[in-house]
Amino acid sequence: MPDQALGRPATPPEFAVSLLGHETQELLSTGAACLANGDAETAEALFRGAAIKRPWDPETRYQLASAQIALGKPEDALRTLAEARDQHARLILQAHAPDALKVDADPQQLLELANLFYSRNHMATAASLFQRLVDSNPDIPNLRLQLGLALQHQGRVEESIAAFESIERRWPHPQHHSFLHYALAFQRATPDAMYQEGLRYAAAHTAHLPKRKRPLIRPEGKLRIGYFAPLFNQHQLTKFFLPVMENHDKDRFSLVCYSGSPTTDATGKAIQARADIWRDVSQMDDEGFALQVAADEVDILVDLWGHTAGNRLPVFARKPAAINLSWLNYVETTGLTEFDYVLHADGYDLPGAQALYTETIRPIGPVLAPFRQFFDMPPAGDTPMLKNRFMTFGCFGHPAKLTLGVIETWAQILKAVPTARLVLRSGYFDDPALQRTIRAQFAAFGVAAERIEFPAFATGAAYLDTYRTVDLILDPFTYGGLTTTLDAVSAGIPVLTQEGRYMQDRIASVTLRACGLSELIAPTREAYVETAVALATDPARLNTLRAAVRQGFETSPYRDEAGFTRRLEAEFEAMAEAKAPVAVERTASPLTLPFLTEAEYAQRVGAPQEVLYEAERVEGGPPLLFPEPEPDFFDLLPLGYDFPAVTLTTLRDVVVRGKSNLLTPPDAILRHQFFNPASEIATEEFYGRLAFSADHGAGAWAPSDPSDVDDLSEAAVFTDGVAFNYAHWMTEVLPRIAAFVRGGAHAGVPLIIDSDLHANIERSVALVAGPDAVIYRLAPNKLVRVGVLHSVSPTGYIAFKNRPQPLETIGQGIFSPQALRQTIDQLRRGMGGRPADKTRPKLFLRRRSGARHIVNEAEIQEALVARGFVVLEPERLTLEEQVAVYSNAGMIVGATGAAITNLVFCQPDCPTVVMIPKFRQTAYWYWRAMAAAAGTGPILHVTGEQINPPADPFDPLALHANFAVELKDVLAAVDAADTIRS
Repeated sequence: MPDQALGRPATPPEFAVSLLGHETQELLSTGAACLANGDAETAEALFRGAAIKRPWDPETRYQLASAQIALGKPEDALRTLAEARDQHARLILQAHAPDALKVDADPQQLLELANLFYSRNHMATAASLFQRLVDSNPDIPNLRLQLGLALQHQGRVEESIAAFESIERRWPHPQHHSFLHYALAFQRATPDAMYQEGLRYAAAHTAHLPKRKRPLIRPEGKLRIGYFAPLFNQHQLTKFFLPVMENHDKDRFSLVCYSGSPTTDATGKAIQARADIWRDVSQMDDEGFALQVAADEVDILVDLWGHTAGNRLPVFARKPAAINLSWLNYVETTGLTEFDYVLHADGYDLPGAQALYTETIRPIGPVLAPFRQFFDMPPAGDTPMLKNRFMTFGCFGHPAKLTLGVIETWAQILKAVPTARLVLRSGYFDDPALQRTIRAQFAAFGVAAERIEFPAFATGAAYLDTYRTVDLILDPFTYGGLTTTLDAVSAGIPVLTQEGRYMQDRIASVTLRACGLSELIAPTREAYVETAVALATDPARLNTLRAAVRQGFETSPYRDEAGFTRRLEAEFEAMAEAKAPVAVERTASPLTLPFLTEAEYAQRVGAPQEVLYEAERVEGGPPLLFPEPEPDFFDLLPLGYDFPAVTLTTLRDVVVRGKSNLLTPPDAILRHQFFNPASEIATEEFYGRLAFSADHGAGAWAPSDPSDVDDLSEAAVFTDGVAFNYAHWMTEVLPRIAAFVRGGAHAGVPLIIDSDLHANIERSVALVAGPDAVIYRLAPNKLVRVGVLHSVSPTGYIAFKNRPQPLETIGQGIFSPQALRQTIDQLRRGMGGRPADKTRPKLFLRRRSGARHIVNEAEIQEALVARGFVVLEPERLTLEEQVAVYSNAGMIVGATGAAITNLVFCQPDCPTVVMIPKFRQTAYWYWRAMAAAAGTGPILHVTGEQINPPADPFDPLALHANFAVELKDVLAAVDAADTIRS
């Protein structure tokens, strides 16, 4: 009984006075003695009494948690430790920022403090502040994200998972889900947990994305390998990756690096120097990134990152290269079937492992990659125990890997070696609350606090030097270390590991085996403890082992950088060889299908044609430009154009492909009259679905599954490779639908459109074609054979991509006025007429996309708001809302992009000020031509300099580079627009 433990008679049961009559310190000291003697039940009662007496004191709860763990009450301990850390955080805030404890504390101050403590690795205090901010601002997802990370870095895995799950549930997003996926890696609730979560990620975020079927291209006769990572600067990743880049055979392989950040150090610059092409993709959205990969003609795209912060998995889900490969930083399954392979070292997997991966596992040899330290390593020297007279164990891993099972096992080792100490070193262990938590957990298993040490964290060469103070590194089981294990053995320090059944708990054993250190691999938990104790009690043996570690590393496959790279290149060639039979060569021969216009083919076969809109002349003066351009800047631009008649052609026995406006009757491939294959690249060719020879005027489709073809007796086709883009849809695809359904002559004929279109695009079809229209949605790359096919000729056009050669003229976009205005009328009729709003607000369009972003947008927005402009984010509006707000706008100001397309709904006196990069290949006439065709207000352009544009002006990224405009030019354009309108 507790009173008996304090040396007093037991309190009679009829009296309530008991533990609380004792001093708190007396309760704590006696409870600690009871816990040390194995009486955890009495200790719990004593510590609970102390906690009641001192509810503000975290120490009472840390000790209470120790007793609860010892009693096998992990859930009680979890709650108690959460209370202890929160109280600990309050004491820290009381000492350093007392104002933060006020009920009415400034939220901005709390956020700044939370970020400050987070940056200093005081995660418990940061988490306490983030939790307060989440409670008062529940609708800000980034606060929950920061909370989840702060919890994870304390090893509070279950709580961090809960935080990430709440974010993904309320704000589904690929990055949010990846944080959850990574956190689950520390928990391992079931063997297939990562596989199941990967499947959930794919279903939620990538299943709907368009997939490209790219052929192997081998530009210039070499396999082109693309590598992606958020950074290539000095980082644990580049210890493995730099040696590969330096040893690649550039005569056989072309190398492209896609970096999520600029190079800032010698490591990054060395990698960049070895790349044939270097792309900073930090400002590209996922679709733009995927397009760039396709444009770069990459054969094998390698993800070096996986489900960790900064990943770009949705790019890989679009399948922009013939082969997707996962390697290096995170070789768990991604859950994406679009990844063809994942590389594993021999021994990572036991039989049956493939069932836990969507990727095909390919073994790469005895090591996952070569390994090179950034700094010269001095000799390890004798084991410190010879001098210290006590054993020093160590672990330099992440706190999330220190589960209670790991701590209990290490406690067994420490209890068997009473003079030994354990050094835990990581930046996150600088947190005083985490230190106290770890010591409380060890106390539950009978290990005194002073035996667990937390030296100050070091970086660079000083960090590696700290390994030399340790006799034996203990690898945490269930999730072993790769980089930390290699850091240790490269420094000459032995590492003890337990080999498990799954990849994540076999990493260290594979590493040690490659270094000839198999005696440090324990097959069971018991053997792990026995080996640690045996080495700790035999200094001579430990010292002999230490002398062999560095040599084992230096003679291991980790140091054979060229040999590994040759194996990697052989794997690349094998992957390409496996892919080659289904690839389409760009110079496929013979190309038996002639490439004809629809009009040419219709004349050849006598297909009926009907004129829907007559030919028209479209006139328009040049847009006003701010600032004044150089005299010859626009010398290539036309002032007007003739738009031909819009016709309806009826063909027989035609195959239609998803995301393509090219049609395939039995004996030809058909294009529309505006597409010039000699100077332009079709989307189908760009994405590798079509091989084309301009010299022969013929093409061939990539092979498809003949069993995967539907049949329709009659239909009208409106598929297009750019249908997903709002601007192209509204001016090139929807007007063709409007022209076809006008008058009702073809009621009931199915309309073939692309699947997975944006909700606003789908809504436009319903408004124009009516609620009774029959819609057939065709998935990308899928085929449908149509007996009688109706095809409407173009109602608008701008070239998708020009062939890489200087242009004599610049494509600017052309549109049929009749078709465009009829579409607008049909949309409005579907909505019940033109919305009325006499206020005529002036609108500033805030652009959310990362491409063509105005870097000084905030400055411009502030100035225009001061002038009475209303800030609008069109991407957040429904189609009806966009039509309504633009129909009554008094002026539009925004960056060039899809949202400007809505100018077609504006009134004739509404001017549009378009901020646009100053770049000769930009289609400046595009918006003017659109406005002229729609009969809406004048166009004014504000040009600005591009930020870090590609050197090649014909690079696809050149059109999408970010830019800056001068505020004075914007205001001058607005003033001019006001004058025009008045």
